[in-house]
Amino acid sequence: MAADASVFVRGVGFRPTRDGLGLAEPVTVLKDADNALRVMFLVSSAERGTELAFEMHDPPRDAAARAGYADYEWHRRMEVQLRDIAGAAVARSKLRGESFSMGQHEFGFLRQELLFDRLSPEARRVILEIRGNLGDWDVPLSLVPLAETGIAARLPDLAEETRHGITVRVRGVVATDMETVFDVEAVAPPPRSILAIGASPTRSKANDLLALIDGHGRRLDEITPAQRPHNWRQGDRTVATFPPLPSDSTDFTLLVPAVHVAESEGSVDVTLPIHAPTEMTFGRCRMTIRWADIVEDMRPAPGQETTRGVEVQFRHTSADEPRRLLRPSRVLLDGAATSSFGFDYTDPQGPVMKVRLPRSGMAKTLTLLDPVVEVRGPWEIRWRR
Repeated sequence: MAADASVFVRGVGFRPTRDGLGLAEPVTVLKDADNALRVMFLVSSAERGTELAFEMHDPPRDAAARAGYADYEWHRRMEVQLRDIAGAAVARSKLRGESFSMGQHEFGFLRQELLFDRLSPEARRVILEIRGNLGDWDVPLSLVPLAETGIAARLPDLAEETRHGITVRVRGVVATDMETVFDVEAVAPPPRSILAIGASPTRSKANDLLALIDGHGRRLDEITPAQRPHNWRQGDRTVATFPPLPSDSTDFTLLVPAVHVAESEGSVDVTLPIHAPTEMTFGRCRMTIRWADIVEDMRPAPGQETTRGVEVQFRHTSADEPRRLLRPSRVLLDGAATSSFGFDYTDPQGPVMKVRLPRSGMAKTLTLLDPVVEVRGPWEIRWRR
């Protein structure tokens, strides 16, 4: 399947150039030694609308976090808008993918990534407006055609392979003297949907990383960047970065070790309590529940207050299985849908699912729906430069 012409923008990923816009370079505004802001990128495309990220230099919050008093709500006490040249606000996108973070970023301690609707291809100037406890900022941003902001990608022909009914393909490649970057896509027919390529979007573990083998058998391992580009929609797209290609090689094979898939079929009822290991079938996978019951002092996440809830302790599935069950996508509590659940992966015996309950609430049955499964490859995608 031919892909549209695209460019690679660092920190963003591959985006189609048609009617796209972007910043020529990051924009920095200084107020004083303790007040600085940098717009890291703005990219407007047909694929993701307008993506914008900014970082703020904030020594007081940095020092407080180091002392154990991190302000996790900083982003909720400020209003961020993007305005066009006429002063009209650009609507926030309904797509998922906005985030905030604290830490040692490229420029500042605070970072926020936002999604807005797509800008008109004729737009050449917008204003980033910030109001709130981090000060008032009005940052003018000049825009240029997206083709001028990134590196043009090469579009390979028929660089794909299908295994287990899942097709993994290379949509574009950028090869420079500094790095080699792949735009990778995975496709599965309904009722399955792709959640991650290479086992997880962040691919922090060695077994999750992609690899590149040249025609002489030399292996290039994927480099995990400090700020991974956000080039996936629901996980079916990712960016893989490698060292520069050997100058004496023209033929390569991209190895993708695994793909995470959500299967919108399959359910299993867990009747409480379970106090001994119990095997069950969930979709097309086997799973073992070590223990499940109501807990009066459940801690949903580190640092949060305890609450009443249900804990379900799973046993790890063997990583050698060609289809490894990871978790449910949805949970029903006595037949009613709930979104108040999460997972703790710190237990060495297996993940623990935590479901919130009202203080006086009871639960007799949990229904697990739509299993998330790791499908092992490897997919071997041939590519010739």
